[in-house]
Amino acid sequence: KYHHALYITQVGDDEAEVIVLIEAVDENTWKVHGSALLEDMSEALGIKLPSEEYDTFNGLIFHALGSIPDEGTDIKVEVAGLDVTVTEMKEHQVETAIVKLATVAQKKSIGEKH
Repeated sequence: KYHHALYITQVGDDEAEVIVLIEAVDENTWKVHGSALLEDMSEALGIKLPSEEYDTFNGLIFHALGSIPDEGTDIKVEVAGLDVTVTEMKEHQVETAIVKLATVAQKKSIGEKH
């Protein structure tokens, strides 16, 4: 089973802003915010993610890339069994990314070639 959405409310000076951290697109695809905790992602995605060296999705992505990319850079990376496509960067952080289980993505692409 997967969670439909996990979100936080961030209260600023003027107003509160709801940030969706993990949102299920379908049973194998999620929209993820960079500040999502890997522990929460593990639970939502039903897989074990490495959380010893870093706590957040940003940390996982930037560790896999070896650097913090410039905004506007196309970022696609496979890490910890996930196919990740960063769709938006903001202030050198992942604002949103589409995350798929790598094995599912590979099976679909193999099936499409035949």
